[in-house]
Amino acid sequence: MFFWLLKNRFICASAVWAALLFAVPFFAHADSPAPQKKPEVIVSDAPPDINDYREDTEDTEDTEEPGELEDTEAEDESRKGVLEFLGLDNLGLDKLFSNDDDVPEDRAESIEDTEDASAVQEESHTDVPIPAHKPEVILPTSRPVPEYIESLETRYKKKDFSPTLSSDDRKLYQEIFALQKDGQMNEAEEKIKSLSNPLLLGHVLFQRYMHPSAYSSSYEELKSWMEAFADHPGADNIYALAQKRCLGSSNDLRAPIAAKGFARVREPTMRPGKAYLSSRTRSPGQISALNSLKRQIIALIRKSENESALGLLSSNDSKALLDNVEYDLLKSEIAAGFLYSGDMKRAYTLASEAAARSGLHVPKAGWVMGLVSWQYKNYARAAQSFEIAARSPYASGWLLSAGAYWAARAHMRTGNVKVVTSWLKRGAKYPRTFYGLISTRALGQNFDFNWSNPPFTAENMRILSSISGGARAIALEKTGQKALAKAELARLKPSGAAERTALLAFVTYINLPALSMRIGAVLSDPSGRSYDGALYPVVPWEPRGGYAAEPALMHAIMRQESRFNPNAESPSGAQGLMQLMPSTAHYIAGGAAGALNDPPVNLALGQAYLKHLLELEPVHGELLSLIIAYNAGPGNLSKWKKRWAQVSDPLLFIELLPSFETRAYVERVLANYWIYRLREGKNVPTLEALAAGKRARYVPTGY
Repeated sequence: MFFWLLKNRFICASAVWAALLFAVPFFAHADSPAPQKKPEVIVSDAPPDINDYREDTEDTEDTEEPGELEDTEAEDESRKGVLEFLGLDNLGLDKLFSNDDDVPEDRAESIEDTEDASAVQEESHTDVPIPAHKPEVILPTSRPVPEYIESLETRYKKKDFSPTLSSDDRKLYQEIFALQKDGQMNEAEEKIKSLSNPLLLGHVLFQRYMHPSAYSSSYEELKSWMEAFADHPGADNIYALAQKRCLGSSNDLRAPIAAKGFARVREPTMRPGKAYLSSRTRSPGQISALNSLKRQIIALIRKSENESALGLLSSNDSKALLDNVEYDLLKSEIAAGFLYSGDMKRAYTLASEAAARSGLHVPKAGWVMGLVSWQYKNYARAAQSFEIAARSPYASGWLLSAGAYWAARAHMRTGNVKVVTSWLKRGAKYPRTFYGLISTRALGQNFDFNWSNPPFTAENMRILSSISGGARAIALEKTGQKALAKAELARLKPSGAAERTALLAFVTYINLPALSMRIGAVLSDPSGRSYDGALYPVVPWEPRGGYAAEPALMHAIMRQESRFNPNAESPSGAQGLMQLMPSTAHYIAGGAAGALNDPPVNLALGQAYLKHLLELEPVHGELLSLIIAYNAGPGNLSKWKKRWAQVSDPLLFIELLPSFETRAYVERVLANYWIYRLREGKNVPTLEALAAGKRARYVPTGY
């Protein structure tokens, strides 16, 4: 045996490491004492970065074009999928298999990143239970791969199998998964020997090799798995474990194949603002200094230290480093900081200086000038200022539609009605934005949404089966392994419209809302229309006990909060579909809240919290206030209402909210809500109320 090990240059890890790996206790953290009210969200009184705050939150740090594919998100998603399959997704087991020198570290998931947010998970009906007590495990020093496994792996590598399972193999795989789930490895082994199609062998062996108690895999087995299945979900975990199992050289260990997947969600027809590129030639040191200066100024604005930010910008060093447009872009950000802190005159002075010199390059300057002018009832000047934002090629679709709608409002106030329609039409070009929807309704036009999805036909099945991983996903779904099917689908890289259509057809057929939303963002039907049914999916879950809140509102919040990811967790600790803090859930539940990543539990608590907020005095049955309170807490809502007590226009109140996150959140959730109402064939009275400058009373009904 000693010479055999020398020949293969591999030494398995010691039993000490094995004990550390397998004896880690899994503790459930008890909820903290219930608060007397929902903990307030700490918010900033300034924009978060140099990008306009209306830029899609998915896009503020993402320069990829729509439809590009992103490796890291798909890798994260696949890792979560396989851990969900093993029933370990909430126990942090992935950390046991990660090493800074081995595999990429898991990124903390946030809703803004999830615009993509990101990795998404669906419910699994086949979670593997964790044994109540970890039995003693003694790792063998070596175990060669059994011949029957080696034979099946060889066939898999040669693609010597059908992409479709026979009924006999489908039944065998179902039985194997079930037996291994219960730790009955010997019984499962006999059925593996009977398989004629190795299509799902990689997943079977993953379940076996990564089982927390019933099997301890050898380095040889893990190495052989990587040779055949490096493109599978969970390959990074197998790779990391294999490295830890071998103390010698592992240079010949095959690395995981990087995952692909759809990038962050972008609304169709939405354009990102054009980035300004200076004509100056700069050294690497100057570029670093420029980026550092921007970060410092934005950090000061976030802390409402606007005077300090202005002082830093006005220094001789800053002036020497920046060109005129770059200087005015930062000045516009500082002007916005003064606006949100209530210093209207200071805000207008800085914004007007920036706009006078840099014009359409600084759309935010026009936006700030317009809001201040509206406050002072100088509607002619407001119209001119809003037009800067609406005309600028450097404005995002969100800012452009907002500027166009407010320009139309201002022209209406001045009596210049002949140009109102043209500005409303400009705003309506972005029909899925907050102001795009309002502009469409103001024009008296019908909303044109396409609620159909491509059917999962035999041809689409053939196309999907031809994609690497597609055949496995279909087979996994048919054997009841929906979590693994989801993990496979998240890694696919369809190369054209036909493959994307086939993928969307299957995803909507098995009802995976998070993936359908991401795919729908980059796919149109043959006539060029977006698949709004995929972009605004209906989830397959219901609150425990049924809906007691409006489903359209619940979906609107889920879409923004978690992107329909039941396992989403923000850096602050908010969890699940409705992104509830554990302390809030404990308070609403009146005790132990249950698993917040369980969709029925999360939705039940979420709708109960909405009902609680709706009855509070600051909300007082008003939709806009309800959404603000859900995002930032009722305390912040009360504070902002006091700050802007003189503001009776609800649209202006939204635009004066000092929190970037809350401004963006309110407009996106309201847009989602109206679109879901339209999907249900219902009227949108709250849209009409806000378009008329009235408060949007929310009258929930029974469901």
